[in-house]
Amino acid sequence: MRGTVDRRGPDQRLLRGGIGATPPDRSPSVADGAGGTPGTTTTAARGDAARRGMIGGVSELLHRYDVEVVGLLSSPAHRYDGRPDVTTAALPVESRGSIEVRADLGIVGDRYSGRPAHRDASVTVLAVESLEELAAELGAGPWDPLAARRNVVLRGAEVEALRGQPFSLDTGAGEVRLDGGRPANPCAWMDLVFAPGAHRGMRGRGGVRCRPRTDGVLRLGPAVLRSAVPLDAARAGAAVRPAVRRPVAGPA
Repeated sequence: MRGTVDRRGPDQRLLRGGIGATPPDRSPSVADGAGGTPGTTTTAARGDAARRGMIGGVSELLHRYDVEVVGLLSSPAHRYDGRPDVTTAALPVESRGSIEVRADLGIVGDRYSGRPAHRDASVTVLAVESLEELAAELGAGPWDPLAARRNVVLRGAEVEALRGQPFSLDTGAGEVRLDGGRPANPCAWMDLVFAPGAHRGMRGRGGVRCRPRTDGVLRLGPAVLRSAVPLDAARAGAAVRPAVRRPVAGPA
């Protein structure tokens, strides 16, 4: 994935629907409890940077990346309900060549569209590298990434870094803006549709639930991702887990 910084003026970016933030300082840190290395940025630092970049409620998406949309799913019904069973797990996925996104509602024809309880989580995004790395760890695969039931599957994007961050995707039909939200946690069905151990292994890299902010169409193929924070394609398959809270020692 090639990353660049968009140096056009704010007015030019806004004409294309672009939005963004001042990039944070990149210094040695610890990201969500994982061991930090020089050149990485904590989730908190990324969030602070995005907030500093807010201009009149609209942030500037300064960081541009060439990525690929490798999977799109829109399903009118929930599938992974109740106890996992082999018959349901074997059903074909509802793969799409394109999906239509509606601002604050979701994907047209999808099970989460227009539901108030899912308004901030109506579009799910996943990095295909997370499944590829997990398959290698478990000695399994190859897998159909859409079996995870995420709406948008990307290659070349550090999706987990988009938690709590604004970003956009453009597959050629115009920019679709989304607000990254909470993690899309895996369910017990993953052990059946993928392999034993997949449920646990996907924790921290099961994707991100998002709220769409603009209408638009997403298609399979090459895409441009713009984000308010810098992303690292090399970490696209890495798990990001909450920091371990250690008890505070009392007085001796």
